[in-house]
Amino acid sequence: EANIVRATNLSEKVYGRESLIFAESQEIMARLHTNLGDFDKAKREISECIKIVSKNLNQEHIRNAPFITDLAIIELAENPQKNAGKVEKDFNQAKQIIEKTFGNKHPQYAES
Repeated sequence: EANIVRATNLSEKVYGRESLIFAESQEIMARLHTNLGDFDKAKREISECIKIVSKNLNQEHIRNAPFITDLAIIELAENPQKNAGKVEKDFNQAKQIIEKTFGNKHPQYAES
């Protein structure tokens, strides 16, 4: 955990908190916190990733699809029954972004 925190702090210092590189570091932190069961922290971190991509590129940009998928996975891990509707909505949103970007015949779409 210490190395991930150090890397995230370094990416923030070098590239800034609104950079896409910082968002990628935040995603790693979110995955760590998901694995540790700290779902609130993981959701905050991955939501920040989505906000950064939306601000720098746009909300429907392909770089947001993995972050939206990560958010769905966090919510599924946290409480499958309670969050089922939100999880489905997030997965569908990511799938729509992929379809809009690549079309529905692309392997990336098939994986979604």
